[in-house]
This record gives sequence, C-alpha cells and structure tokens, in this order.
Amino acid sequence: MGLETLGVSFVSAGQPAVRLEGRLHLPAAANPSSAAVIAHPHPQWGGTMGSGVVVRIAQALAERECAALRFNFRGVGRSEGTYAAGTGEVDDVRGALDYVAGLFDHAKGCRLAAVGYSFGAWVAARATCADERVRVYAAVALPMSSGYSVDLSACPYPKCFITGELDTISPPELLRQYVGALPEPKALHVIPGADHFLLGYEEDVADWVAGCVLDAIA
Repeated sequence: MGLETLGVSFVSAGQPAVRLEGRLHLPAAANPSSAAVIAHPHPQWGGTMGSGVVVRIAQALAERECAALRFNFRGVGRSEGTYAAGTGEVDDVRGALDYVAGLFDHAKGCRLAAVGYSFGAWVAARATCADERVRVYAAVALPMSSGYSVDLSACPYPKCFITGELDTISPPELLRQYVGALPEPKALHVIPGADHFLLGYEEDVADWVAGCVLDAIA
C-alpha cells in the first residue's frame, strides 16, 4: 500500500462536542506504530489545516511511516462550532488524539505525538501535558507573549521546538530562555533567515520536526 490521504471527520472532546473535519495522511505501512496530530495556526488570522507548514509536516511524517492527522479547529472550513479563544480548541486537540488512538489501537502500542504551529502549538501543549498517551510534543513557532503562556515544566515527554531567526512572535532569544528552563529531554532549532510565516522554509521545518518526533518515539 502506498501513501494515501483521506478526508475524515471526528468529534471534539468536551461538551458540547462539535464535529471537525480533517485530512489523515497514511504511511505505506498498513499498521503504523506511531501517529501524530497536527494543530494549525490562529483561525482568526487565516490559519487552517491547509497551511503549507502543517501540510508538509503531515506529509513528512507519513513518508517516515508515521500516520498524521491535520484538522480544522472549530469554526474553520467545514468544522462545526465557533472560535472559542483557545479553550474549545483544547478539546478539539483532545478529540483528535482520541480519534487517532482509536484508529491505530493505542492499547496495542501505537505511539502518539502532538504537533502544533503557532496558536496550534500553544493549544496542543495545553491539551497534552497530562495525556499519558502522548510520547512527544513538537512546537513550531510557539508564541512567547504573556497571553500565550503555558507551563511545560511537569511534562514528562520529549519536547521539540523550532522557530525562525527573524520571528517576532516566537523570538529565538525568548524561546531559548523558555526552553532552557524546561527539564530534559528537549531540543531547539532556529532557522536562519526565517520569520513567523516560514515561507520557503516548509521543507526545512517538516524535516526537522519529523526527525525530532520520530527520534523521540523510536
């Protein structure tokens, strides 16, 4: 079986639950031993699961035999509901994790990863720190402003962070300080010349994130 992308839908966690649309990237392996959920940038600033960075990360993971689900937060595209200021979106990530765990039978050893870009990285962090199913978290351009603070100090899984040298929303100097205070295992990569939108750097981001994720759950 070759690589395949399927249109799917699933329900968020929490109440009231809403139905969300997604795209599931399947690897060549019929029974992948790992699966990732990928959360997109801020929906009020045009973020969708169609973001070039999000799409390329999903593809890169599937190419490396890890199933990957990218999805639209509530109120985006064909997903039901309305924007919920990051609270309902946490339930969306939890629902996505429930969905892939059910598909690939986590109880029999499928290892789960949570990945997010910008707003999605913030939401994914809040959704997964206490989730024992998650084996690794990867943040692309995690916002560093006070309104997006998140405490990962008690999170036991490996943590991967990547940002652009010119990013003003996830400034490298602030991200280094943040990551430096976190317990191991952790990794940080800064892309020279890139800003928050990472245009032209999608391949670099996807390769690094996929490598970091799969190294952590190998």
